[in-house]
Amino acid sequence: MKVVPTLSSKGWAKSPEERIDKIMLYYNALNPSQTLRYKGNVLSLQYAIYRAGDDMDALARYVETDLTDILKRNFPEGHTVSVNAVQIDGTETYDIQCTLTVTSDGKRYDVANVIASIDSDFARVNNTIIKPHVG
Repeated sequence: MKVVPTLSSKGWAKSPEERIDKIMLYYNALNPSQTLRYKGNVLSLQYAIYRAGDDMDALARYVETDLTDILKRNFPEGHTVSVNAVQIDGTETYDIQCTLTVTSDGKRYDVANVIASIDSDFARVNNTIIKPHVG
C-alpha cells in the first residue's frame, strides 16, 4: 500500500483522497532551499517558478512534468496530468490550470473533485494565502 507522510500526529495518509490532498499541499508549499541533502531533487511549485522565470509556457511544462513524476510514484496504476498557463484578459496575470486524475485500486479520482469534497489541507492553506488582506 502506498502512503504519504503527513508530518503531523496523524501519521500516514493512506486513502487515495488523503494522499492526493497531501501531495498537492506539499508540492505547493515546499521550498527547495529547505534541504541540502536532497538539493536538486525537490519538486515544488516554487522551484518550477524559479526555473521558468518569466516564461509562463515553460512554467506550465515544468509543473506538468513535476506532477507527472510525483503522481507516477504515488499512483502507479494510472495518472493523467494536463497543465496550461492561461493569461487573464487585459492583465499580466496568469492562471495555471491543472487537470489531474489518478487511479487507485481500480477507481479513478479527479483531483479537483477530491479536494473539493474532503476537509482539505490543500484548500485551507491556499484559501489562507489567497484571501485578500483587509485593513
